[in-house]
Amino acid sequence: MNSQEIIDAVKEAFDPIARDLGLSDSTVFTNNFSISLGYFGQPISLEIQVDKMDFFIYALVFRGGEGLIPKGYNNGSNQRQKAHLQEVIKELRLGTEDITRQLQGLGGDYKNCDEMASLLAGLVKTYWANIAARHQEVFR
Repeated sequence: MNSQEIIDAVKEAFDPIARDLGLSDSTVFTNNFSISLGYFGQPISLEIQVDKMDFFIYALVFRGGEGLIPKGYNNGSNQRQKAHLQEVIKELRLGTEDITRQLQGLGGDYKNCDEMASLLAGLVKTYWANIAARHQEVFR
């Protein structure tokens, strides 16, 4: 699978959900090792990151922003600015252990791109409203 095929598969899974959630159209960022798609909104935004080396798709939640995805998990003041979706769901005691295990089983193989993107998109669709409502607990 080439980079454009990966981008297309991720966009197919996430673009409709992002629109339904009031997030922006995706902005794509690439480098030699990863692909990131940013969906921007307030109070929180979404990054879909594809690790091309080990092939794994991650969904990350970050403080709402306009056009830029934060580089690190913490800002210069050591305050959290970005976190993995499953970590946030777990912290808010919403639970995802079964899906996390499924995702781990799919990692490492480009053939599983569509299924992995679909599982993560389902998590975003299911939990986004709850995470947005409780974003101050996530980003203290």
